Amino acid sequence: MAGKVIANFLSIFVFVYLILSGVSFCIYAGVNERTNDLLFDVAETVSTKGVMSDEVWTYLNEELSKMGDFCVELKLEVNVMAGRTDTYYKLEDILNRELATGDRLTIVAYSLEPSIFEKITGVVLRTAGVKVSIIV
Repeated sequence: MAGKVIANFLSIFVFVYLILSGVSFCIYAGVNERTNDLLFDVAETVSTKGVMSDEVWTYLNEELSKMGDFCVELKLEVNVMAGRTDTYYKLEDILNRELATGDRLTIVAYSLEPSIFEKITGVVLRTAGVKVSIIV
């Protein structure tokens, strides 16, 4: 009798664990997809307009903050001459700077906090995205 009760309890526990793992993974996948879509939109805007403006930067940060605590890093590679580039990492060097054809802006965003899926399963799986914008 006690064995059946323990088996039922374990079966219910495993079933609930699997359901929670599946739902939390779906949430993680949705947030990860939204992050990549957002980075793509920003990279496309910068590539088309030729400038990373304050408005675009604010939009990116506000939209990412709706999904959690994210860190955003920028890297700008400016063509000086054929085969030579200057690289900038500071935000004040990148924002509102007119970019020329061939310049590259790399946008990296990653989550600083663990997802629910990561907390439930112990698997390190953080939301992150990288997009490169080449100015045309």
